[in-house]
Amino acid sequence: MIFAVTASLLGFLALSIPVGIVLFLLGIGVDQFFTPFPLLRGLGQVVWSSSNSSTLIAIPFFVLLGEILVRGGIAEKTYEALDKWFSWLPGGL
Repeated sequence: MIFAVTASLLGFLALSIPVGIVLFLLGIGVDQFFTPFPLLRGLGQVVWSSSNSSTLIAIPFFVLLGEILVRGGIAEKTYEALDKWFSWLPGGL
């Protein structure tokens, strides 16, 4: 079995397929062939349970908010206002 996997790995790499894709395909293939409960059956549940978090959902919204502030010009206006308020401090804003 080790010889077959190694030969497959080298064969796919000789065809100029990227290493990540080769390892993914070989991993899924070996899993389907040798495991009584294949990974693909439980993969959806694993992905959903790990991404179903309010903390993780806040990250794209935070990036979206920053993008809205920058493209709307609000960030520049806020920076100018805070610069005027804190210009008396050594070092400024």
